[in-house]
Amino acid sequence: MQLKRDTDYAIRILYCLKEGGDRIDPVPGGLTLGEISAQTGVPKITAGRICDNLDQKGLLSPGERGGDEKGFLLPQRLLQKSLLDVVEAMESTGQILAVFDKQSVMYKKCEEQLLKAQEEIRCILAGISLEGLMQTKK
Repeated sequence: MQLKRDTDYAIRILYCLKEGGDRIDPVPGGLTLGEISAQTGVPKITAGRICDNLDQKGLLSPGERGGDEKGFLLPQRLLQKSLLDVVEAMESTGQILAVFDKQSVMYKKCEEQLLKAQEEIRCILAGISLEGLMQTKK
């Protein structure tokens, strides 16, 4: 299974925002796209597109930063969202096996097992909270 690079970027951005909120002196109003880009290695234009998408999907919140750049926050309540929520936000589907040609002989013969595997994958991803995923080693 290979997810889009944007899904990797989205997880990096969410982690960066979590770390920014966990600092002793959290940045009021969130982190700007420039700060997110510098800390994650995600190009600024791409980070902006992904942040806007995550905001639309309810996975982060716009912050209140002054100046030309808007800020983004990861409110604590969003850490309860799952890895499946991020995958679905970025991939537009959580159907990992959607790439199979449903008209193929193999698919027709194995459809039941593939659908069962798909549901197991979804359950595993749904069972991983962002908070659990982003716990740092001490």
